[in-house]
Amino acid sequence: NFDKKTDKEKCLLIQRLRQNWSLAKADVKKCDVGSTVLSLCMLDSTCLVGLNNGYLQEWTLDGHLVRENDLHLKGIKTVVRGGNQTLITGSYDGCCSIWTQQDWRLVRRICIGVSITEVVYVKSGCENGNKGKGCLYICGDDGHISEYDILPSGDTPLQEAMFSSDNRG
Repeated sequence: NFDKKTDKEKCLLIQRLRQNWSLAKADVKKCDVGSTVLSLCMLDSTCLVGLNNGYLQEWTLDGHLVRENDLHLKGIKTVVRGGNQTLITGSYDGCCSIWTQQDWRLVRRICIGVSITEVVYVKSGCENGNKGKGCLYICGDDGHISEYDILPSGDTPLQEAMFSSDNRG
């Protein structure tokens, strides 16, 4: 599990990925993904690549495409690992989606109406929701950060904060 590795082990794994991709056969060397790369997420032995065309791709560390799927209408800005073998994607289409890691089946979708710039998964749960069940913090390009319970109980934020240049500390 990549998340359980030490920082040194993570650095070595990423270094190995870069070396393998740069030393791969000429037809694999560039790992042509077909669109602009917006996000990366390391799994145990593969790397997820979120693309500007809304596709998510999974690559082996030696530069071979494992699978790809069209998951969003616009670019996938962020890909993170969730709990219980899930993946979480945030997109410029304004939706944050939770997928099963094994077959990328949609579990839940939260649409916030503006482009998503970042998603953070917190395993321990939300401040104002189910403790211990997991929580999502979704950032939009409108300056809002919204907190959502990971359990499907509607798409109303538990808590929302607005950040602007006027209230920086």
